[in-house]
Amino acid sequence: MTSPRCLMFYPWNLNETIGALRLFLAYCRALKDAGYRMDCFAPRSAPEMLSTDGLCHGIFENVFVMPDRESPVTPHLEYLGRQCEDALLPDKTGRDEAAMVAAGVLVSIADYDIVGIQYARCHSLKQMLPPGMPVVLFTHDLDAMVSRQEELIYGYPAQYKLEDEAARLKPFDLVTVVGPDDYRALKSIDSELPIVEAPFTSPIAESVSIHENSPGVLLCISCAGPFHRLSFIWFWKNVWPKVRSARPECRLIIAGRLSDVALQLGAAADPQVSVLGVVDDIEPLYRQADVVIAPYYYGLGIKTKVIEALARGIPVATTSLGIYNTHIEPGREAIVSDDATEYSNELIKLVSCPQLRAELARNGLEYIRTWHDPQNALAAFVEAFDRARQTRTKTAVSRANVMRDLHEPLRYLIPWTIERCHNDGVRSVVLYGAGSHTRILIPIWKALGGPTIRGIIVSEVPSETTFMGYPVESANHFRPDHVDAIVLSSHGFEDQMARACKQRWPDLKTYPIWRPSEPLALGTGNLGVSCDEKIPTAIYP
Repeated sequence: MTSPRCLMFYPWNLNETIGALRLFLAYCRALKDAGYRMDCFAPRSAPEMLSTDGLCHGIFENVFVMPDRESPVTPHLEYLGRQCEDALLPDKTGRDEAAMVAAGVLVSIADYDIVGIQYARCHSLKQMLPPGMPVVLFTHDLDAMVSRQEELIYGYPAQYKLEDEAARLKPFDLVTVVGPDDYRALKSIDSELPIVEAPFTSPIAESVSIHENSPGVLLCISCAGPFHRLSFIWFWKNVWPKVRSARPECRLIIAGRLSDVALQLGAAADPQVSVLGVVDDIEPLYRQADVVIAPYYYGLGIKTKVIEALARGIPVATTSLGIYNTHIEPGREAIVSDDATEYSNELIKLVSCPQLRAELARNGLEYIRTWHDPQNALAAFVEAFDRARQTRTKTAVSRANVMRDLHEPLRYLIPWTIERCHNDGVRSVVLYGAGSHTRILIPIWKALGGPTIRGIIVSEVPSETTFMGYPVESANHFRPDHVDAIVLSSHGFEDQMARACKQRWPDLKTYPIWRPSEPLALGTGNLGVSCDEKIPTAIYP
């Protein structure tokens, strides 16, 4: 039996050491272990990623990157990608329209069984894939929840609601969330969403080592994103002075890009504080630490540093947001407090008592074995992923075939259709159909100055509310009073579509593309063309 092939779309660089990449690689490794052949499209990866010995990260057989930005191909990719822009997204970081189109082309010419998209902001890639191709979307943070938190912090109203996010996730065959809080949030909006919990995993230490006579070593490792900055400022101003006063010999080690923030706050002037910057190997720091501090005053998603510390048998002092999307029990598996004074007191108590640290460490390891063990935590995810793959239909054909069969004839036929529309005074149209034909038709239509496209109608209930940036609605709900005509976007079903238009909207002009000179099943009637017209040989090869 041939191993199933999967292409993963990861929007950043595979060389960056960030939590999102570790989470992504854990998913991919679990799929590889389950028998999948894995490739990755990572547009920002360095070229040397392609010349590894064997498999990239021990997982990927091939890593695909974007063409050079100076390449003449790139403007075309960017133009096509802009047709699928999502104007409502609060933040487009990580979203690269040209890269998504390039990935779509890759899937179309290769024989993949399923596609995975890391990051919900890249949801439009699904529209660029062959019809019937199973697609799984991986979420890390829910943008709507982040937008809501930004509203609380910065004061400007959130425009992107959880309902908006759920609508974008609904067309996917499977959606992953990192923990129970995101799962409950999405299910509260749409109980039918196909969601599976796919937690962050971490290797587990075999034993716990507690520093009995340590004066107390606190370790803080973090990036310097806005929420991380605000969280550290809260700790530095409200917690560290209290700990410093109660335990003068206690040390604080700061590593990662957060070090720049610490230096700006004057941390270098404190002899008990070591500011290390970005380090190549964090294991020696973990071995020194008595407690990992994770004072998340802001931020959602899942806190990978909390999981990694617990998996190493290191006690953690965090906040309620630090255990968001986990099953951690406060007080048993970690110290959890949102009040600065209480946080300080609990941290002082933890630093002062080796027995308490040992108890928390043991409970933390037990928690990790239950919920985040790499050997079994992703089993439900892999099973759900495999079920999604099996939804692949016979219509999931190579886009290369579609392009070969449709693109060239349409390039010749569409100008004539546009000319007929202009001759009849048609200024706006809807397209009837939302498949591969329409995906090819729209860019040609717009490039040649066709009448304004107001939207798209389909015969059944639409699986997506938008298609290439245009609203999609069922023919049952279509009201023709805002357009001048309907353009039939289909290669093989013009007869049926023309008949439906004649019955439903007898006063609306209807324009076929492929057989404008033939009497369709209902007669030429209202099709905007007479029977005796012939296709000029100069237009149709």
